[in-house]
Amino acid sequence: MGRCEVAAWVRIEDCSMEYAIFGDEVEFRLGGQVDGMDVVFTEEGLERLVSQGERALRELRADRTPVG
Repeated sequence: MGRCEVAAWVRIEDCSMEYAIFGDEVEFRLGGQVDGMDVVFTEEGLERLVSQGERALRELRADRTPVG
């Protein structure tokens, strides 16, 4: 079987987000049917995204906290 690799850059602000569960994977749709994209996660991948996302959000918010 062949191999396909894709690189993409995405900026997410305020867009629709939906998910659907298919067997042991979760498909997230970001944006609309025509102008959006789908991202598929295994349980392990989703756990890692949530964990790293929480860490990143805490750090982002800490950087905005005024000092003094």
